[in-house]
Amino acid sequence: ASSRLLPAALDAIRAAGLALHPFDYARLEDIISRHAERVDAGARAWLQTIRPEKELPEALYDGPAVNESNVAQAGKRQKIAYVAALRVANPAAGRGLVERLFPDEPAANRLELAAVLASHLSGEDRPFLESLASDRAQTVRDKANELLGLLPGTDAFAKRMARLKEDIEIKSEGLLRRRKVLAYKPPANVRPH
Repeated sequence: ASSRLLPAALDAIRAAGLALHPFDYARLEDIISRHAERVDAGARAWLQTIRPEKELPEALYDGPAVNESNVAQAGKRQKIAYVAALRVANPAAGRGLVERLFPDEPAANRLELAAVLASHLSGEDRPFLESLASDRAQTVRDKANELLGLLPGTDAFAKRMARLKEDIEIKSEGLLRRRKVLAYKPPANVRPH
């Protein structure tokens, strides 16, 4: 009944390699309807016959567990989750997998794969991020430039620091004890907090 407990229970059932029994589909119709992406293909097919008007979301994943050999065939969510977990465990291997998957992915997936590199970002990622400057999608180029802006020594980092200097104002405060204070003045297109 809990909005957090039910998805976790359905995920645990899938992770254990189990599924809801077809005899229980009718009793669990509301749950299957609300969490159609978390149940197996059989339950989704049953739901489609019972409620043909309901548009079903993309399944989490109906295939085998995602690993290095089948990650390219996995769904978008599974692919990004696997690459993100690998990036945390082994940043170099995660970057290598991103580089390997990148050419065959659509723009939306390439953007998310590039965003995965933000975790454990280092100078070793710089050559790959610089190669993304010629990507065919503007969103991917922007993301790569944003990540390069976080790496000291890059042109994007220098531009970011120059913008920061423009946004900080040095003021003097105090009557008896004068001191210098840094004050942030946001750019015209940013609403102050």
